[in-house]
Amino acid sequence: AYEQKKYYTLLVRERPTETLTTTRGCPFQCAFCYNTVRHYRKRSLENVMDELCGIYQRGIRHVEFVDDNFTLDRKHAMAVFAAILKEKMRLRLVIKSRVNVVDEELLKVAADAGVYQISYGMESGVQHMLDRMRKGTTVAQNERANRLTKQAGINSHTSWFFGFPGETPESIEQTIDFIVRIKPTTANFGVFRPYPKTEAYDEARASGTLVGDWTPQSDYIPWVKLPWTNSRDDLVRYVWLAQRRTYFRPHYVLNFSREILRNVNVTLARYAWQEAWKVVRAAWLRRS
Repeated sequence: AYEQKKYYTLLVRERPTETLTTTRGCPFQCAFCYNTVRHYRKRSLENVMDELCGIYQRGIRHVEFVDDNFTLDRKHAMAVFAAILKEKMRLRLVIKSRVNVVDEELLKVAADAGVYQISYGMESGVQHMLDRMRKGTTVAQNERANRLTKQAGINSHTSWFFGFPGETPESIEQTIDFIVRIKPTTANFGVFRPYPKTEAYDEARASGTLVGDWTPQSDYIPWVKLPWTNSRDDLVRYVWLAQRRTYFRPHYVLNFSREILRNVNVTLARYAWQEAWKVVRAAWLRRS
């Protein structure tokens, strides 16, 4: 058996932590996604609760549901939340969701059940880029999900990437402006990575714009060369720009500080501040 106490999440007071999967598969067809399992299937409520009760009995109070899209089947998600409330479990939960499958009622029940963070892959704040990605969502849905999630008292954790085929400096700057305007609780930024056996990878390879590969011998992190880029650094600079424009804002600093105060843990707090300082210092040096 593994030592459960060694597994924990940064900036979370409750230790240890555990993960749980209630569904598998995703019926959506995003052009960049490496998940090729389109058939969606779910575990029974009884099966899920048997495992969750076992986790709870071991004294674990922090659980991350690692389903690709926990709320895709609304009835299933609501049933799990209702069962948690019925069992009177005092848990802190993290889930992942698409922006087009959440609503006020679901978010309220989720918060009551202990969900304190929802991770959204919003990807872009420009509609024609979302369309090129075959994301199946809209910019308006990105904004709405973020707003409703925060109104429910849940942290809105968002992910974005730059450099998908068709991206321009203007579309990247529009996305950054959008993020600044909607103020998600947290935001992660990265350069688009084309994964093998995805539509985006195959198209880039066919057009000769794929740079690098996934072999251990490759010196490059794979990326897609765009007409206006000379190197991957051209895209990395926009990641730095997004970090500067987001992480230095008062609401972001306040949210980060609030999370540390809510989850007082000397070792983790010290580490978190050290890592945060590295990001801030690096961004400031690049700016100057």
